[in-house]
Amino acid sequence: MVLVAACRVRRSLAPLAFAAALLACGKLGTDPEQVVALEVVLPDTIVVGDTFVALGRALNDRGDSVAAQLYWSALDTAIIVVLDSVAGDAYGKAAGSGRLQARVGALRSNPQSVIVREP
Repeated sequence: MVLVAACRVRRSLAPLAFAAALLACGKLGTDPEQVVALEVVLPDTIVVGDTFVALGRALNDRGDSVAAQLYWSALDTAIIVVLDSVAGDAYGKAAGSGRLQARVGALRSNPQSVIVREP
């Protein structure tokens, strides 16, 4: 009896799950040039006091580059400071491991680490 009841509950929730999936897909849209991923290129290691430029590009669902403005932020501001969030200019403030993240609209990259070492 318990198994039958569990199956009935699952079946009754199936239409809701399907509707939720359709709504989620609808938010992505059908524009082939829509940004669905971000590719980030950062140095592995810098020295305290060095500046560098964070590089990245926006990708569509085919993996092709699309025109989009990336914005950069530092998650560990005691280690790395973003000097220009549009250009990607950053500065090694103190020794340690600092993380940077790119975003386009609401889409954010995974945080990427840069090691900042003493000179």
